[in-house]
Amino acid sequence: MHDLLKKSDVGSRIDIVILHFSKAFDTVLHRKLLHKMRPYDLNGKINISLPALPPGTKRLGCKRVGHQTCDVSHKSHGKSKRVAYSSSAMALLDLDEGQLKRPEAAEYFGGNKLLPGSKTAAHCYCGHQFGYFSGQLGDGAAMLSGLKVDMSWGAMHHLGIGSTRAGTCVTSDSTVVRDIFYSGNPINEKCTVVLRIAPTFLRFGSFEIFKPMSAETGRKGPSVGNEELLRTMLDYAIKTYYKEIWDKHSADKEQMYFEFWSEVVRKTARLVAEWQSVGFCHGVLNTDNMSIMGLTIDYGPYGFMDRFQADYVCNNSDDGGRYAYQKQPEICKWNCKKFAEAIQMALPLARTEPELQRIFDEAYGAHYKSKIRKKFGLLRKELPEDEKLVDSFLTTMEETGADFTNCFRCLSRIPLPSSPDFPSELEAVRIYLVTQCCTAEELKRANRPRMDPRQLQMFVQIMQTNPGILPALGSRFAAIAQELERLEKLQELDDVTDISKRQKDKDAWEKWLHIYVDRLHKEEEGVTNMHAANKERIKIMNETNPRFILRNYIAQNAIDAAEKGDYSEVQRVLKVLEKPYSDTVDINDIRIPGVKQTAIKDEDAGSSGGATGQTESASWSKQFTDCTYDSKPPEWSMDLRVT
Repeated sequence: MHDLLKKSDVGSRIDIVILHFSKAFDTVLHRKLLHKMRPYDLNGKINISLPALPPGTKRLGCKRVGHQTCDVSHKSHGKSKRVAYSSSAMALLDLDEGQLKRPEAAEYFGGNKLLPGSKTAAHCYCGHQFGYFSGQLGDGAAMLSGLKVDMSWGAMHHLGIGSTRAGTCVTSDSTVVRDIFYSGNPINEKCTVVLRIAPTFLRFGSFEIFKPMSAETGRKGPSVGNEELLRTMLDYAIKTYYKEIWDKHSADKEQMYFEFWSEVVRKTARLVAEWQSVGFCHGVLNTDNMSIMGLTIDYGPYGFMDRFQADYVCNNSDDGGRYAYQKQPEICKWNCKKFAEAIQMALPLARTEPELQRIFDEAYGAHYKSKIRKKFGLLRKELPEDEKLVDSFLTTMEETGADFTNCFRCLSRIPLPSSPDFPSELEAVRIYLVTQCCTAEELKRANRPRMDPRQLQMFVQIMQTNPGILPALGSRFAAIAQELERLEKLQELDDVTDISKRQKDKDAWEKWLHIYVDRLHKEEEGVTNMHAANKERIKIMNETNPRFILRNYIAQNAIDAAEKGDYSEVQRVLKVLEKPYSDTVDINDIRIPGVKQTAIKDEDAGSSGGATGQTESASWSKQFTDCTYDSKPPEWSMDLRVT
């Protein structure tokens, strides 16, 4: 467990404390080292969690510790090299840039060196993975995942979404064999260590060490039946991280545990509402990846949506789409249920089961509605038709294959209808929205089956001759059904051309904009100062709709450079992501060298898409332009797969 060190409750100053937590229980020799270091002598107290929670057996690679933590021995890897660091994150540990740039800093942050008095420990946790209890878990990371994770923490934090932080990213000469696509083609990747910072890394899975044997998997937690340890963990978590609940309810432990669980549910609901509002897909919403603090943790095959798809799946390993974008709220609620089951020795299910849906849905609904109203600039009135307006916007984006982030961002350019520049700005947004739609070829590529054609043909034949067999494949059937749906959709798109799609896209967006303008007329009723009202709308909308997100192709471009020893693009991306809502970034700071995209130039910019006197083929043309960090992704990025 990696735990952010805190100042002593008794008022003593903690000058330095070191954590070296190995989260890995598998064969990957991967260390996570958290330093709060001074260039002077060690002085202070050791992490409060270690004496508070009983440790298990002291050995590296222990498989069943039966406790919350496990002492481990330290082992260094190859020479460390700093890739990047976050000044703001490291400031939380009172480290300035001068200390971060010291020659030996990479050796400490990479785990090769330990400061005197430090203690190494591993966090024991379990988890439900893709719906099934997997018992005790562990992990590791290499160059690709380490760099992508490092960039993700910064992106989420600066978007204002609760997240663990990445302090430093350090790579090394050591390598690990990884088959990232499970294709039988393993490669050697450099071991990379990301220093992670959070109030605590306790997660739902931390409490699943008490889970009895699963009927589906035959696995159980290593501390099953240990009620004393469960209560010790609960008391520690509440007293340390939910002190108000401890102070108010510690005399009634069952009520205290209920209040704690309820607040974890609310924080989880609000967190996933934040994800949905920016098009973020976690990818692996297992119970071991759910923080008790309502923070985004354990970034892996995550992704920000480019082209809007309600059923967007960012993890190529998620065959059945369990963790698709639109399913995230329900999955998080399901995880809260599993958390309740894990602590039922201390808090009976009779208390939690009847309340889960109400607590989660109320918190999620209120938070999501607040975010979405700001995204559309609906600040003055709440009307019954607003839900239909939002739904129709999402539908239009999906039907046209439009970019989620850029479509939301451009709405702030539309002023209230009585503004003098309203007609010109509305027309500019109409044209822009059409440029953010995918081409016919992109739409076809997005719907091409990913399964081997021969294998897919075999399943098609089975469906035709003996359809009852396929459901017997269980979860694999969902993946097959999804591939067949893609094939059917692709056949429907066979006759679609760029010309026909472009006209259809124009019509769709004009229809939606008409609805939006009607709603804005109602929004401006009673407004006496149009300039002030527009200024407020623009400010709030641009503070809610990001301009920059960490798109997969941006991350991949930085990773490709880093693998060649050039870390400048990683550092450049991190700098841009520090100001995701900014409109004042220099264009030279956001242009991506050597990366081109297909842009659609609307030659009929003055028309509303109706009769123009021109042939349809003359109304638009393709151009190739430089990509910037706020660009719609280039076509080649559709082939990127994350696992």
